[in-house]
Amino acid sequence: MTTMHDVIRTLVRGGAAFHSEENQRLALLAVDADENGFADAESYQAELDKRAAAARREANPNAPETAEEKAARLEAENEQLRATVNAHSGKGSTEKVAAKT
Repeated sequence: MTTMHDVIRTLVRGGAAFHSEENQRLALLAVDADENGFADAESYQAELDKRAAAARREANPNAPETAEEKAARLEAENEQLRATVNAHSGKGSTEKVAAKT
């Protein structure tokens, strides 16, 4: 069964309103974002980028860590350290430790 999103994709691909490939790509990305429940194309593109990075890492686990991966790892380690410090100091929230740093 043809969905509304399929019809829109057909219109975008064949429409004269999308003169450049980039405009067509952005329009199709917006349709895909809506179909997949994302609020906007930017958040959908960010999710696609995240999935692609995870797939690259899975395909080549020995590749050097990228800057984005390092930043995410360090942030996760920082959160874990804050939780540990809070647990040992009897404080219940990470905001108290973050405010002191």
